[in-house]
Parts: sequence; structure tokens; C-alpha cells
Amino acid sequence: MRLKPVGPVVLRRAIDDDVIEGIPVPAGTQVILNLARIHRRPASFERPNSFRPERFLDKVNNVY
Repeated sequence: MRLKPVGPVVLRRAIDDDVIEGIPVPAGTQVILNLARIHRRPASFERPNSFRPERFLDKVNNVY
């Protein structure tokens, strides 16, 4: 599911003014989240393109 999400993008509408990574997002702006791209971020996952379900074992057992 992480490498090939069923819905590769998600649309959301900002309900309040916000700033995302230094970019102002006014309330009412439609924001597109590219899940397929987010799940391949090297900053978030070590070896992001590899299938390694064991990386989540500690989180499944509520051990962070």
C-alpha cells in the first residue's frame, strides 16, 4: 500500500490560513497531496523504494 497506493493523490481544502514548507496557503485553497511521491521520500524512509514491512513492526506494537 505504501509503494503503490490505491489512490495515488488526495485532494484537501485548507480550512484555515497556513504555511506549508514556507509557502503560504490561504483558507479555501485546494491542496493536492501526492501520496505516491510522499511515500518515496528519502528524508522519510531509509531505502524508500524497497519493500521492507519489518520497518513498521515497532510502530505496529506501539513501540516508538
